Amino acid sequence: MSIDFENDPIAQLEEMRLIADALPPESRELQLRRMWASNETPEIQSQEQYEDYKRRCIEIESRMRKAGIKPGMPEFAQSQDAIQLDALGGAMIEWENRPSKGK
Repeated sequence: MSIDFENDPIAQLEEMRLIADALPPESRELQLRRMWASNETPEIQSQEQYEDYKRRCIEIESRMRKAGIKPGMPEFAQSQDAIQLDALGGAMIEWENRPSKGK
């Protein structure tokens, strides 16, 4: 039986983890940013993954605040961090609004 990496979100997550484990940290960050920029953020499959996305959003927002970048500023709208926040936030909203909220 073959794994359908194109249509199976869990397989996509596992593939990303395998790839990420093999890459140095700076390459992992670049790869994740590329994925988020092209709207390839994996759909949330568990509460644990939701919490991970939430933690990442908090880290990004904190980093941007420390840099003096706030929503509404041109620097915010044009930043990779803003793209990442949008992608993660969108996935989180989908998880929160799913029909079966087995939280």
